[in-house]
Amino acid sequence: MADYGTLKERALERKREYAQAVAAIDANTQLSERGKAEQKAALHAKLEADLASMRQQYSQGRAERLRKLQHDALGMRMSYNGDRATTEASYRVALAQIDQMKNSDEALTALKRADRMQDNTMTHALAIAARERGWSNVLSAYLRIRPEEAQMWQDLDTHEMGMQAEASGAGRFEERMLFAAPARPASPPPADGGSSSGNNAQMNAALRDQWRGSQGDAEGE
Repeated sequence: MADYGTLKERALERKREYAQAVAAIDANTQLSERGKAEQKAALHAKLEADLASMRQQYSQGRAERLRKLQHDALGMRMSYNGDRATTEASYRVALAQIDQMKNSDEALTALKRADRMQDNTMTHALAIAARERGWSNVLSAYLRIRPEEAQMWQDLDTHEMGMQAEASGAGRFEERMLFAAPARPASPPPADGGSSSGNNAQMNAALRDQWRGSQGDAEGE
């Protein structure tokens, strides 16, 4: 799944290609006005479809990336030789104990104790709770214990903040503008080369002449 930067460049490049193709059509003296309009309409429809697909890829990619980061950082980590039931029970016990903690100082003491005892489930559960409760000192202490995870947790924070910004009015507007096609080209003229307004005028004139003629006949009688 392409990332935002790649999709942004691809969207801008497709718009440039469309503009160049439209300019080439306009410069083609072998095409009638109707032929030019039909070709430009087909190009525009293809551009709209391509940009809509890119926007969908972008939204799906962002959501999938967030799910993966949340799973890696916050998801349950198997222990006890891969015994899922035992691991789940261990997490439940750890989280129940954390729920009884009144502040970050208690959590920090528990983290240090769990690390000394190599209780990986408790240390991880404390990190999750620290992030949820805003205990930055506890989470920082956890990352000093597990420095290899620092980038993963930072990526999660960055991604969540980015998605929150995009969910705002300004972010949504920027996304819509990036993946929006330019205005549709003018519709092709009628096949006979005339204009609908000209045809209407001719019809109205004929009706007026017919009405005048009927009025003259009536007066003659």
